[in-house]
Order: sequence, then structure tokens, then C-alpha cells
Amino acid sequence: MDINTKTVQIPNQDLLIAAYLAEPQTTEVLPAIIVVQEIFGVNEHIQDVTRRFAQ
Repeated sequence: MDINTKTVQIPNQDLLIAAYLAEPQTTEVLPAIIVVQEIFGVNEHIQDVTRRFAQ
């Protein structure tokens, strides 16, 4: 299954929190999964895990 990925900013009071969004290319309504980053931030490992869940 093909997926769309992008970096997004989530507003939180006076801050913008960086996040990584991966979602299947479909019009079907699907549940969401939130992957929480490690102390190292949204690194390649977290992006890979997120992409695998989206697939």
C-alpha cells in the first residue's frame, strides 16, 4: 500500500512541536496510531516505525 509522509507542526501554547505524519493513500476511514518519539526526537528510526504502521 502506498503512503503519504510529511513533517508537521503541532501548536502547543507558545510552542510548535515537530511531528512526522504517515498515512495510507486511501479515502477509507481508518483508525489512528500515535508513535511517541524517544529522547532523541523524531529520528529515522521513529519515521521508519511510523511508515510501517501506516502500511
